[in-house]
Amino acid sequence: MSKVRTTVLMAATLCLLAPSLASAATKPHNRTGFFIGIGLGGGSDNEEYKGGGSQSEPGGVGSFRIGGALGADVVLGLESSTFTRAVEFSDGTDARFTASVGTLAVTWFPTHAGFYLRGGLGGAQGRVEFRNGGVRLEGNENGFGTLFAIGNEWRLSDKFALGPQAEFVFLNIGGDIVDTINYGAISAQGTWYW
Repeated sequence: MSKVRTTVLMAATLCLLAPSLASAATKPHNRTGFFIGIGLGGGSDNEEYKGGGSQSEPGGVGSFRIGGALGADVVLGLESSTFTRAVEFSDGTDARFTASVGTLAVTWFPTHAGFYLRGGLGGAQGRVEFRNGGVRLEGNENGFGTLFAIGNEWRLSDKFALGPQAEFVFLNIGGDIVDTINYGAISAQGTWYW
């Protein structure tokens, strides 16, 4: 999906949700127990290769998180974020590039409402898969990753919140082929609280 189509789709979604989100501002932000969240969006990556050179392309992003509240304004959780993109070459080869990070993340709500800052540290993986006819090749390289996010959530009910997030992920792979992978994304995040 092109950057323009991704941006238009996300803007249209936020416009459609705006009336519900505006009325949700009156719902209280209670964070006292367990939570689970998912996110979907789009962004762009930048891959730096060991022998020099880099590549940057748009793609899709998905995230999943689960954890619990440490207090009314701080939650701790396990969070994964994955960036993926597909490329079709002129010789008929299809390739899928994936960058993932799994972190222990802390989310802080400094205004005691929906605005938040999130940071996490953990493991990372860069993966590539090539297919041409019946031939399939794949490779993985592992490393260390960090995740930073800023966003806002609006309570649509006592248990469910929805809102936008901007995230930045830095993967230090240090492998034989890929040195680093970084990506930034805009996504819609849904979170359930119990």
